[in-house]
Amino acid sequence: MLLKILALFDLLGLVFLVLSLFNLLFIRPFIAILVFFITKFIIFQDVASFLDMLVGVYIIFILLGLSNIVLTILAIIYLAQKILFSFV
Repeated sequence: MLLKILALFDLLGLVFLVLSLFNLLFIRPFIAILVFFITKFIIFQDVASFLDMLVGVYIIFILLGLSNIVLTILAIIYLAQKILFSFV
């Protein structure tokens, strides 16, 4: 159950990363997703959570206007495969 709830939050992060590709930035939801990814790393401290924290740090860069299309697509692919494995 917890795995599916966390996967739903990952899906929300994925949606906002896709929106950032089209320069649609919503500050408050981005900050909430950022806090989620970094908090998940603090709580679980495993490899997947470390990669989540890196996505959270990348979201900080997106909010500062320092985004890169390649890094954004890599973050999207990472979150998409993680969501897929969570629901299968």
